[in-house]
Amino acid sequence: MVSHAKKKRLDFDDPNSLTDEDIVNLIGITKEQFEFLVSSVSKLKKSANRSPRTAIAILLVKLKTGLSHSIVQHMMRSNDENMMKWFKKDDILILDRGFRDALEFLHACGFQTESPAFLPKSAKQFSTEDANLSRPVTKIRWTVESVNARI
Repeated sequence: MVSHAKKKRLDFDDPNSLTDEDIVNLIGITKEQFEFLVSSVSKLKKSANRSPRTAIAILLVKLKTGLSHSIVQHMMRSNDENMMKWFKKDDILILDRGFRDALEFLHACGFQTESPAFLPKSAKQFSTEDANLSRPVTKIRWTVESVNARI
């Protein structure tokens, strides 16, 4: 059973609010591995709605549960758990191709979306401009994929 923090249901900002077992059950890695991951990510912006630790934890919960993108879209649309408070207008969501069906909804909610560029079959490499635009997204996605490989 998940421990409940006084202010939040799941408080990833307080390292003592969740047990080791809670952490493994929720995000699929140990508390020590989570702390290492959080300390390795240095350029994640803190917002009024969520901390970098919470943003990383949300991503890991999604990855561990394997929720489809349409289910996540439904959860955001219905907002039963007040999920939309985790984000604010103009947040940039780094997505993979699986989210392409949810892009219209996410843009309508006021979010910016970025995905790695994909080379057309007829091309051998990106133009310099396209490569430079895609590089930061690819670097962020690489971090996510390397965490997935550890899980």
